Formats: sequence, C-alpha cells, structure tokens
Amino acid sequence: PRSPGDQITLRFTQNGNYSIAFSGGNVKLPTGVSLPSLSVGEWLTVSLITNHNADSWYLFIGGKHPA
Repeated sequence: PRSPGDQITLRFTQNGNYSIAFSGGNVKLPTGVSLPSLSVGEWLTVSLITNHNADSWYLFIGGKHPA
C-alpha cells in the first residue's frame, strides 16, 4: 500500500519505435503538459508522488538527457 507523499523516480530510455504512456486515470500530468517524445539514446527522468489520499500519482518531469 502507498502512503501520502510516497515518491518513485523512473528513468525511461528510447531503444526502438515505441512511446511512453501511462494507462488508467491515476497518473496526473501537470496542466497543459504532455510527456515529451524521446529520440533513440535519450533518457527521460520523471518522479511520481502520491496525492493526499494515496490513490493517484502526480507526475513531475525532471528532464531529458543524452545517454
């Protein structure tokens, strides 16, 4: 089980022809923001932090970096 304020940091890399997506409605991106596209060899760092009820996640985009 998750508690309010729990945090997970993830790093995604692009090695082929696919895109990053989250299924379900429990991941909330910042208003007006979508996940950036990645080129092969780039890394995307994101943090997910639970809301006050620990029933959904707020996504924070840390940035894109070269591999």
